[in-house]
Amino acid sequence: MEHQWLEGRVLDENRARYFAGMFNNSSSQTTENGSLSGSANSTSIGDTTNTQINGSYSGTRSTSTYGTSTPIYRVYDNLMIEVSTPST
Repeated sequence: MEHQWLEGRVLDENRARYFAGMFNNSSSQTTENGSLSGSANSTSIGDTTNTQINGSYSGTRSTSTYGTSTPIYRVYDNLMIEVSTPST
């Protein structure tokens, strides 16, 4: 089938966009370290009690969170064209 080409001019151009969804990107990182040590000594002689306690604790906690969200749109071009008929 042969195409018949006509001349025309654009009367109106409208670009429409439609929401298609979201693109989400995120990451999270957590680091936890810790140590614990302790000792206890208790001595009772008669009515006297001697108690010694020695302990230590050291720890680290780090949390990092990052995220982005980007909307995705579909774009359509709508054209209104006035066609002039060919002279024969």
